Amino acid sequence: MLEKRKSYYTGGLISLIFLPIVCLLYVQKSNSFKKYYVFDVIRFNDEWFRNYPEYKFKFPPDRHFQIVEMRLNQICNLIILRH
Repeated sequence: MLEKRKSYYTGGLISLIFLPIVCLLYVQKSNSFKKYYVFDVIRFNDEWFRNYPEYKFKFPPDRHFQIVEMRLNQICNLIILRH
């Protein structure tokens, strides 16, 4: 009688053992576990310009907006945008 011999699927063994190890090594070398820290953000204060009068600009700057109505016709849109 023939003996039954265990056969292992090598593709499955590679995907179960080798690929996770390679992925972990790649993730560690790409600095994915690096810790990032927060730094302080300084907000704008009006007192700065009172203390330094030589800087003469306003914050936030004055902005002038223009209302442009776009239509479905491309030729009309180009004419509007040129003016």
